[in-house]
Amino acid sequence: MTTYILRRILVSIPILLIVSALVFWLMSLAPGDFLDTARGQRDISEETIAALEKKYGLDQPWPAQYVRWLGGAVRGDFGYSWTYKVDVSDLLLQRVPATLGLSLASMLISWSIALPLGILAAIYKDSIFDRVSAVLAYAAISLPEFFIALIALFIAAQTGLFPTGGMTSILSDFMPGPARVGDYLWHLALPAFVLGIGGVAGAMRIMRANFLDNIRAEYVTTARAKGLSEMVVMLKHVLRNAINPFVTSLGFAFSGLLSGALLVENIFNYPGLGQLTYQAFLRQDHYTVLASVVLGASMLIAGNLLADILLGISDPRIRLEKGGSLSRRQWGLAVLAVAALLAVGYLAGFLPWGERWFWGWLKNGFFGVIGLGGVFVVVSGWPVIRRIGRDLLRSPWGVSALGLLTVFYAAALFAPFIAPYSVTSQDLAQTYHPPTALVWKGGRLHLQLYENVDPSAADYRRKAGETVPIRWFVEGEPYKLFGLIPARTHLFGVEAPARIYLFGSDATGRDVFSRMLYGSQVSLSIGLIGVTVTMTLGFLIGALSGYLGGAFDGIAMRATEVIMCIPGLYLLIALRGALAPYFRSDEMFVLIVFILSFIGWTGTARIIRGMTLSLRERPFVQAAEAMGQSRFRILVWHILPNIAGYLVVSATLSIPGYIMGEASLSFLGLGIQDPEASWGLMLSQAQQMKVIMLGFLWLFLPGLAIFLTALSYNLLGDTLRDAIDPKFRTEARR
Repeated sequence: MTTYILRRILVSIPILLIVSALVFWLMSLAPGDFLDTARGQRDISEETIAALEKKYGLDQPWPAQYVRWLGGAVRGDFGYSWTYKVDVSDLLLQRVPATLGLSLASMLISWSIALPLGILAAIYKDSIFDRVSAVLAYAAISLPEFFIALIALFIAAQTGLFPTGGMTSILSDFMPGPARVGDYLWHLALPAFVLGIGGVAGAMRIMRANFLDNIRAEYVTTARAKGLSEMVVMLKHVLRNAINPFVTSLGFAFSGLLSGALLVENIFNYPGLGQLTYQAFLRQDHYTVLASVVLGASMLIAGNLLADILLGISDPRIRLEKGGSLSRRQWGLAVLAVAALLAVGYLAGFLPWGERWFWGWLKNGFFGVIGLGGVFVVVSGWPVIRRIGRDLLRSPWGVSALGLLTVFYAAALFAPFIAPYSVTSQDLAQTYHPPTALVWKGGRLHLQLYENVDPSAADYRRKAGETVPIRWFVEGEPYKLFGLIPARTHLFGVEAPARIYLFGSDATGRDVFSRMLYGSQVSLSIGLIGVTVTMTLGFLIGALSGYLGGAFDGIAMRATEVIMCIPGLYLLIALRGALAPYFRSDEMFVLIVFILSFIGWTGTARIIRGMTLSLRERPFVQAAEAMGQSRFRILVWHILPNIAGYLVVSATLSIPGYIMGEASLSFLGLGIQDPEASWGLMLSQAQQMKVIMLGFLWLFLPGLAIFLTALSYNLLGDTLRDAIDPKFRTEARR
């Protein structure tokens, strides 16, 4: 065991080097540095600034700066934080225990709920309990964590049962020991529950499936034949074998908790590593961001190592000592990858990153990739859709999901026509206006009028008997339908100065209904475009790795491991900070698609690689090779049709991740910016204390839209999976 642990630690060193070099290079692309704040202070002379630049190596190219930082990091010196005026190492020592406590508590909550529910759902398969738990699982995996956190924060503010933020009370230092521990647990309970509840659904489904597989195993029949009680059979024999994949997922689950903790910590003002990273990013505190990302990657590697150790303990049949070693060739590839990354990063420093024409060229190339990817996805997926179309239409769940998505995308397509106002139209005299009531009067719909009797509290009262008629197909603000056709006609509206607020108004008097329609164009299209790029890259890299093997396979898979070793949201922040200065506000959409696609292709590539490794040994592929067909033809005409079903299902199930990724970025203020609209950006207003305390619930509606969209895609993906391969049919929907 000791030898295995040492080998794993040695293997992780090149990965951490690549991760740190990648993040350092990305941050070097962003204009400015951590001394910008000092430069803006009049009491600091230019000579002092020049001395500090020389001291921290800011006058040198980024590889030299990286080597300098790496030398200090090896000694435990991660640099100095000019934001907090303290060493980064001291900051990490203050914040890491808080995040570790939050993550471990949330994991304990998640497993304590998921394990019993998964076991009971498997034992009482097809019962009412099993069906209800399946419905709750679908709902849970479709809810963004930050939306759950907002709802929990609202409940805490309204009921007073839990604190609304912080890690301890103000008077905690003056409390006796037991009271101080109780105060800490009281503040920890709500953030830990929110962070843990997001993982319950997936863990419960994994536990249920594994438990069902082991119940049917021969050793269970043997144990029952020996006269062992059912309780002993289930808990001593079945559970011990069913929990193995559950333990294996520990590392990746821990990584997901680190990314989720960033959002939860910011909403609950919890002083952990996630909040530190976010605030350091906003203030260009590069050393703090870099150290946080590298530490997050280290925690992920440690989590995977711990998962393997626990797996070996839980199943003595697994011998860890036989794995984990690298051959000389593999070590050579790892060293070569590090050197290649440093060389590419150094050469990339000579590219004209600051020139607008250069970024225009890159963006045009990216759109070209999207176009080609769209053709690839349609061509490869259409035969599968035609083949399973009838099965899809026979499923009530599939039809319902497809119908709801059709309504959402139709609304997004015709958003300027349906919306009564533009995305920027506001009325500061009607801030936080509640949803307006509609009344039937004189044979037509009328809009109830309101009076704001207390503007400071947004206390609106109905004007008795005062209404205005709703008009259809009215002339309003100009727009371009489909971005091409100039028009002024809107589906409905009311005569000015009255305004219609079907879903209420926001902090500046903008119509939430109109902004949700415009926001759907961003939130829904990002999923489609992102998954197009991901499926294209995933197929190209995964199929080539599996079919060619050799050095290409080794380098490509090590690259995927590097990207997967960085907690997703941290990598999003690093990429956003590096690239955002080169994009205008109206081009931020392109940046978000690129970031989400860059992160999302790795898992798809690894799965397709495994499928290709199996397919290349099939007789029809070997026959094609014997006939002298080119590698391109074999990949496109022989391998692609056999994995197209997986691509279709994977694309459908991946789209919610892109929608939630954009929503998370925009919620944090790192994605779509005002005055534009997206569902995540609109939800950011819901965390304001005025909204929470006064109960402006209509500002939570974008979260409901995200939930319904994600739920529809998850149901549709499972329906397609069942149609393509009936042996995986979901029992809960039979």
